[in-house]
Amino acid sequence: MLEIDVQTADGYAHLILKGVIGSVNQSEPFARAVEACQAHGYKAALIDGRGATRNVSTVDLYDLGTRLHELGLQGIKVALVNESYDFGITTKFLETVARNRGQNLKAFNHFEEAVAWIKETKT
Repeated sequence: MLEIDVQTADGYAHLILKGVIGSVNQSEPFARAVEACQAHGYKAALIDGRGATRNVSTVDLYDLGTRLHELGLQGIKVALVNESYDFGITTKFLETVARNRGQNLKAFNHFEEAVAWIKETKT
């Protein structure tokens, strides 16, 4: 079971995950990020997976990366963070798939780096 605590932060939605991320629920954090951003007028979300474990295959991650646009993420900057080495490697794969399809998504192994990237603005 995956629990998602949605909080507001300094100009972005902060989603804190606890439990197991599996192939059935892996898109739920992204859908909730879209909902939170729309509700608060944000253009950025940080999905914090430090309290979650992952039970998805590389194929599941590829599938998710190709379907993120269907969830309405266009125009939303999304940072994924988990300090686990394994999570970081596989999430980098998800990042690559999503970015190749036009999503502004980046994976991090350190929370502070993810927050700094989320707050970054391009001129």
